[in-house]
Amino acid sequence: MTTIVRGTAGRRLCPAPNTTSEAMESVMPNRKAAPRSLRRASPPPLDPISIRISEVVRTTGLSRTKIYELIADGEIEAAKVGRATLVFVASLRSFLRAHPRPRHGGDRRSSRYESPRSPSSTPRMR
Repeated sequence: MTTIVRGTAGRRLCPAPNTTSEAMESVMPNRKAAPRSLRRASPPPLDPISIRISEVVRTTGLSRTKIYELIADGEIEAAKVGRATLVFVASLRSFLRAHPRPRHGGDRRSSRYESPRSPSSTPRMR
């Protein structure tokens, strides 16, 4: 296969490489790819030290108002940097571990949603 290559001297024909490896060999004929064992592995992703309020809301499901209340009460540690409020991830994790999800038995309703008296125990007026 031939392609037209434009240069300063006008048009000339030159063979086009068929594959990417052939293209690399034509540009760098003596260079060989490093074996996999010698290639650099990408570094593992870093865990963040702090996250913004919007990330806290997205990851925890709590409202912005509740997050700011927890910060004001000292239950979650945060820092103010310029206009950004940064919540420390370690503080957020320890807060969430200290407040586990309640486990319910067979009845999924909690006691606060049940009526204080059942209809059979309500005294009747005569």
